[in-house]
Amino acid sequence: MTTFTDPEHHSQLKNATQAFFVGIFARECAIDSSAFKPALTFESYGINSVMIVNLTRQLEQVFGGLSKTLFFEYQTLEDLCTYFIDNHS
Repeated sequence: MTTFTDPEHHSQLKNATQAFFVGIFARECAIDSSAFKPALTFESYGINSVMIVNLTRQLEQVFGGLSKTLFFEYQTLEDLCTYFIDNHS
């Protein structure tokens, strides 16, 4: 698990990570990125299994192989971002 000694750096990393993921999810869900709320569940946006496969493939292009159950383990954008910050930064 990554620990941050500089709160400002952590805040910037969290904001940048969320912006990156919001862009990907907003395109996949065909919603405006400003309407995407990180604390809401993916289910509330109507994300289905086909979308999950597409999202996983897009993320694997950036991060390499990922768990196929990632979106079941982390059910909000906020939780998913925390996972990526802790494990892929």
